[in-house]
Amino acid sequence: MILSTATHNSSVHKMSIDDSTIDLKDLIGRVKANDPALTSVALPSRQISNGNFKTLIHALRSNTVVKTLDLTSNSLNDEHISLMIAAFKNSDDYLAEETSDSLPKEKKSSAY
Repeated sequence: MILSTATHNSSVHKMSIDDSTIDLKDLIGRVKANDPALTSVALPSRQISNGNFKTLIHALRSNTVVKTLDLTSNSLNDEHISLMIAAFKNSDDYLAEETSDSLPKEKKSSAY
């Protein structure tokens, strides 16, 4: 199976899936396990069920390795978007970016 090969291959950095190759639940398990080889998850046009979507986002909340997530052409609703925002707001990268954007800019003082 492709997943077992990919799981043991440290050079796999991006995982794309379709129904015929890799089980979504196995991929979510890798995200939850914080698999260091999995830095990008591409799930375009997957039509992820509401339950699997919630499980994926829950797994991403504690994942420190995945940096990109492609959910293009999935029927995301307001609840899905809210769950993703809440998950990413807890991310250290998001917090660092928000903090640096909200800090007042130093004014340059001129010496006379």
